[in-house]
Amino acid sequence: MSLFVQINTLKASFFFGIYFSFIFFLTYKLTYKLRKRYQIIISFLIVFSNVIFYFIILLKINNGVIHPYGLIALLSGCLLEQYIEYLIEKHTKK
Repeated sequence: MSLFVQINTLKASFFFGIYFSFIFFLTYKLTYKLRKRYQIIISFLIVFSNVIFYFIILLKINNGVIHPYGLIALLSGCLLEQYIEYLIEKHTKK
């Protein structure tokens, strides 16, 4: 795999991690008052559709090959979004 494809995979995974974490947080906030059964169903559908979306992105970039560094970039994007969300909530509560 060329360096260009690896860098694009890292960038796409990182930004998808941010997107995925934001969408999952938003879904949680919107379904908070629903019954537990509906929360589970909606969360499952959101996660499943996002996994399919991520795989389609990987198909376009590197023929759908999932590498460990892509998953690490995905996780770091999720963690960065969670940290930014924490900072925003911390400053808006004051």
